Amino acid sequence: MSRYLKGRTQKRENPPRFQEIVTRIKRDILLQHYRPGDVLPKEEKLARQFGVGRALIREALGVLKAQGYLEAKRGSSGGTFVCDLLHSEGM
Repeated sequence: MSRYLKGRTQKRENPPRFQEIVTRIKRDILLQHYRPGDVLPKEEKLARQFGVGRALIREALGVLKAQGYLEAKRGSSGGTFVCDLLHSEGM
């Protein structure tokens, strides 16, 4: 195997930091640490919790929204909410 391919394989062993965050939040949802309708902590709190910047949290939350795990609501009672995976469309 060439050095180039070997180096590329080693990089894949460590997922991007945002992917690690996606995996951890998804795991918490599937283990029902966060239940359908629960609001996630604010981006600032999640950033402190994971030791990253808000941009990385936004990227991870965007992935989870696209996958149907989360939805964003605006307004005074808004935030990022956990979706009901059993009753969402396509399930």
